[in-house]
Amino acid sequence: MIAPWTMLQAALERVHDASGAPWWATIVVSTVALRCATTIPLVVSGLRNSARMELDVRPYAQAWQVKTVQRLVREHPTWSLAEIDKTAAKEMRALIPSLAKQHGVPPLMHRIALPLVQIPIWVTYSLALRQMCASPILGFDTATAPVDGLATGGLFWLSDLTVADPLVLPVAVASVHLTNLAVTPFCSCPPQSNIFFFLSRC
Repeated sequence: MIAPWTMLQAALERVHDASGAPWWATIVVSTVALRCATTIPLVVSGLRNSARMELDVRPYAQAWQVKTVQRLVREHPTWSLAEIDKTAAKEMRALIPSLAKQHGVPPLMHRIALPLVQIPIWVTYSLALRQMCASPILGFDTATAPVDGLATGGLFWLSDLTVADPLVLPVAVASVHLTNLAVTPFCSCPPQSNIFFFLSRC
């Protein structure tokens, strides 16, 4: 069975040979194209769902919660405020899924589709680039030599793409990731749980 990163490497080599572009451009353009084809539609869909939750579901749910608290106060005058809040919150959690369904907001599986797609793509791309550079991959045979042209296909200070950059690229990647956390559309939607918040940031 051929590993996914091996198939991705073959695809990158074909794009490079067909376009005649330098390796740095081939890697950058193919990465952007793959993200546009896979993750951007999911981001747009997630933004729409977040807007529906905020504009359609949340106002209705908040109004329902106020009425529920008033009802509980009438029905259980001896209850403490903590007991009323706990009961209202429990009823709210049971109501939210049906409200979301009524307003066309997909279930949780659709909400976590983005990280479920992004993580395998990121892992496959990383392993493909390691294999192209003849870097070892645990549990798999290591290529005897880097792909032709990769050692001279870089840009600026990183002309040799088979050599790790000790400072600039790691800092740049970390900065881009932090920027992504700040501007991603999913930040506009309150996380349903800590684990969902973590997955949506991946």
